[in-house]
Amino acid sequence: MIATLQARIAQTYLQQLGFYSGAIDGLWGDVSQNAAETWLERTKLPPLEPAPQKDDEGFGVTNPRTMKYLATLDPKAQPAFRKFIALASAEAYRNGCDYTMISGYRTWDEQADIYRKHQDGGPHASPAGYSMHNFKIAGDFGVFKGGTYLDDGTPAQQAFAEKIHHGCGALAASCGLIWGGKWSGGSHDDPHYQIDIGHATPTDSDRARFKATGSILS
Repeated sequence: MIATLQARIAQTYLQQLGFYSGAIDGLWGDVSQNAAETWLERTKLPPLEPAPQKDDEGFGVTNPRTMKYLATLDPKAQPAFRKFIALASAEAYRNGCDYTMISGYRTWDEQADIYRKHQDGGPHASPAGYSMHNFKIAGDFGVFKGGTYLDDGTPAQQAFAEKIHHGCGALAASCGLIWGGKWSGGSHDDPHYQIDIGHATPTDSDRARFKATGSILS
């Protein structure tokens, strides 16, 4: 567990209110979380998300769901996404929520199924072989607060989620990612991120290379 400035600030605040008696060390453990939950119960405020921590490589570690989908990506794509996760986790934490990876690599059959649902009136999706998810270099993220998925919530929750997507999306380019929220028309996709390889849509060359080598990254 690595100390963070956000955790130290929260510990100081909780200590001043009389809820926390531990060390002001920036390490967000059980004592800090219990103090925060007691304070929240007394004040009836929304649950406080734990401060994002970092792993041995200095990148953000959020929850098991994020790490599960991160592991499905091309190993060459993972460093860029790990850097983004670190920045996005901190951005979400500052707004009292969590930015969780909810999709990574998809097989062509999985993509075909999603595309069929799109044709039946569901959310926008590309055909199999035309999504960067099929090439292990794309991921989708969702906004969660207290375990609630806000992207499909009330109008107010969706508006809050949109704000978080835009705040996190602004960090994508610095990590070598393209954010789908910048796409226009039917392609607009706030939760979507992919490695910037110079073109947004897979080409015949990409499909042939992936079939031959399992990667379209150099």
